[in-house]
Amino acid sequence: MSDHPRTLPEAVRRAAHLWPDRTAWIFDLREGPEPEASATLTFAEVAEGVEHVARHLQARGIAAGDRVAVMLHNRPEYALTWLALARLGAAMVPLGIKSRHDDAAWILTKSRAVALISTPELAGLIAPLALPVVDIAAISPGAHSHDSAAGSMSTLLNTSAPESGTPAPDSIANVQFTSGTTGRPKGCLLSHDYWLYLATSLVTGFPRLTADDRMLTAQPMSYMDPQWNIAAGLVSGASVVVLDGFHPSTVWERLREHQATYFYCVASMPVLMLTTPPDSHDRDHRVRVIQCSAIPPARHAELEGRWGVPWFEVFGMTETGGDIHVTDADHDECVGTGTIGRAKPGREVRIVDADDQSVPVGSIGELLLRGPGMMSGYDDEPEATAQVLRDGWMHTGDLARQDEHGYIWLVGRVKDVVRRSGENVAAREVEDTLLSHPTVRVAAVVGVPDDVRGEEVKAYVVLTDDRDAAAAAEELRAHCRERIASFKVPRYWEVCDDLPRTPSERVAKKEIVSGRTWDAETSTWLSGNVSTAAGTAATAASPPSSTRTAPSLRTVTFDESRHDVAMRAIYEASFPLSVRAEWSTISHHRDDEELLILEEDAPVAFALIRHLGDTAFTFVRYFAVDATRRGGGYGARLLADLCDYLTARGRTALLLDVEDPAADPDHLEHVRRIDFYQRHGVLLLDVADYAPPEHGSTGEVVPLLLMGRPLGDGPPLVGEHLSVAVDAVLLHRYDVRP
Repeated sequence: MSDHPRTLPEAVRRAAHLWPDRTAWIFDLREGPEPEASATLTFAEVAEGVEHVARHLQARGIAAGDRVAVMLHNRPEYALTWLALARLGAAMVPLGIKSRHDDAAWILTKSRAVALISTPELAGLIAPLALPVVDIAAISPGAHSHDSAAGSMSTLLNTSAPESGTPAPDSIANVQFTSGTTGRPKGCLLSHDYWLYLATSLVTGFPRLTADDRMLTAQPMSYMDPQWNIAAGLVSGASVVVLDGFHPSTVWERLREHQATYFYCVASMPVLMLTTPPDSHDRDHRVRVIQCSAIPPARHAELEGRWGVPWFEVFGMTETGGDIHVTDADHDECVGTGTIGRAKPGREVRIVDADDQSVPVGSIGELLLRGPGMMSGYDDEPEATAQVLRDGWMHTGDLARQDEHGYIWLVGRVKDVVRRSGENVAAREVEDTLLSHPTVRVAAVVGVPDDVRGEEVKAYVVLTDDRDAAAAAEELRAHCRERIASFKVPRYWEVCDDLPRTPSERVAKKEIVSGRTWDAETSTWLSGNVSTAAGTAATAASPPSSTRTAPSLRTVTFDESRHDVAMRAIYEASFPLSVRAEWSTISHHRDDEELLILEEDAPVAFALIRHLGDTAFTFVRYFAVDATRRGGGYGARLLADLCDYLTARGRTALLLDVEDPAADPDHLEHVRRIDFYQRHGVLLLDVADYAPPEHGSTGEVVPLLLMGRPLGDGPPLVGEHLSVAVDAVLLHRYDVRP
């Protein structure tokens, strides 16, 4: 036999030949709905069980090329059925046990499944069905214990043995539907070569599994991870422990009890484990490697410190298998950095822009992958396949950046991005920030429609304790403001008891039902659906439009006392380095001239500002250039550089003339400047008619910020002056006459 099998049936036969009496599988199902199905099988018993189940399926007409759906709780028959279908050249179509009629009907119809293998109870959850249902009890070898499994298998029907032929490596073993977090589930066509390439890579490369290892998996068998654990065990000779599911409070007890050496987990699992009380036996185990997708960077060291075992980041997809990882060679330097590692041997990586052109090192773009052992395509979806598989490269839909050493960081999904006021907010980045707070167990960030900003950021959080939701939201908001740009900080917050998950333990964002929501901007509770339409919040915060009347703007109360306090806080505070760094990008800027790009998290008293913009606007306060430089065009150059800077960032500047053109002889330059902006697409609003005489002739063009700062030495823009400004904006920006 070859060193590395190319098909699942070959892997089964090879394992039975090399390690016949070694324990292959331990199904520990004591905490699940079917504890009586717990069993232990040797590699020889696995091979015999596969043959007998294949014989039963063949007797029921299952043949090469057929697709057969399987809907079962974790149990030995699940794995035996998968391998038996592969033995016949058929393909398994896994159905999650949480499926119900509509989503199951989509998969069954889309996959063209000819039968469903299940139990009467589970099949009843997705009834009515338009295909035959095979009761697993009718084809099960019986009670699979280590002592009785072989004997019970002799009770199977005495049907003829399956044909001895082996399916080709490129024949399909699974129609594996994606979890559907980015759209309607698609069926990934996974070949035998896909499974064996992935399994073999774990033997020939890190973590270098051997027959001395014992793997443990704690996810539904319908998901990828238990399946590749099974395949890796067949290739390496390692035994595999399969639990009924993931239980944070007992998973380490099971790891110790079964003397596991390898464990893979994903998504929220690490944080959930950290929520359990420390135990004196935390480090009493044989685990040598934990591979995990999406290790929270801020808690990586905490995970290793508690259990005394290295955690290695790994990245893979249903479509591609295993692609990128951290290994024992670079683990120490990667802990806590958030990197997912470097490409595995045999994988190529590119980071590209929207035109599929490689971006510079360190720049963000879409992650592309190329190499053997990937899906054959999406089932019966040639257009979708062509969209992701272009010129031999798999377009993952993940946003990433890569450094000069080849290390890769994920920053979000191409479609999991909130577009807020012209800024892209990667949901993953905000989620990682939330998960770095010790009270957050699970976090999900989504975009909600907003008439002013296009989208607003909303965070759903599951906490580790029972605290006041509003207080928790404010604490988490402050936590975020210290760590990420202000435009990324969620405005809306919802504290939940739990969040729906996919079988891979990722949050199923499309299944979240919005409830009572805290609006941190107005410090009020909102009711209604703020997840699919901004509901009450969006209605209150909508800007006027040509179909609205002026009173919609007046929904925000202007409080002069709060306004003055907030103004002092702004101008007496030290601006963050990130803002100062942006100043240096404006050429000709002098240290004694103040240029401030005001972030959108201005105090709540400035909520009015948000009524006056749209998703393309950045509000900027530019202070007048000193009089000695006005005539030389210095201010014009500075403003031109500023506009170029904003344009490069996809922004629009709203500039207002607040002086009498006849009052300053230098204003001809001013007029030429405005003409320049108009020709370059900068939106202008001429309000010379209303400028209060107290403002004087400042000779400046300023963006509109209704924040009460005097223009020159004039009075604050409050009271009557504020009303005049608002009326002007209503008229010129929204064509609404006060």
